[in-house]
Amino acid sequence: MLDDRVLDDLLQRLIQLAAQTLRGAASVSITLQDEGGYRTSNSTGRVALVIDEAQYEADAGPCLEALRRGEQVQVQLDEAVDRWPAFAARAREEGITGVLSTPLVLGADPGSVGAMNMYSAEGGTFDAAEQRTARMMAEHAAVLVGTTSALLSARQANA
Repeated sequence: MLDDRVLDDLLQRLIQLAAQTLRGAASVSITLQDEGGYRTSNSTGRVALVIDEAQYEADAGPCLEALRRGEQVQVQLDEAVDRWPAFAARAREEGITGVLSTPLVLGADPGSVGAMNMYSAEGGTFDAAEQRTARMMAEHAAVLVGTTSALLSARQANA
């Protein structure tokens, strides 16, 4: 049965697969939007957690931009310094050179429920094939989040 615990396990497996599949991904996380703001639901380690948190605190960064715009955002750290100083400073401290954030979009709805974030420590960029792979993985994550949310809402309505 699909519930929050199963969703967490499936999302964790998905980001671990992303970290193994995408050559440049040193750390991967999933940001979800909820009524209280943003939170990291899953990560492959501490690096992604602290960089995500810096973005939430500043209310700015590539993962939040991808989530808000519903478009994939890729940036090298040197390009992000003026645009997102808190993110860039924290990423530099953690040895990250770039990020690829892909929104979790549900169907034709232009809004997104979250973002999958891949942090690179090698070169800072992901090629076109890795960007496509990230979009496919984010689509799967969005389906998991959307299905679980719909199921839990239906259970609450039935109760």
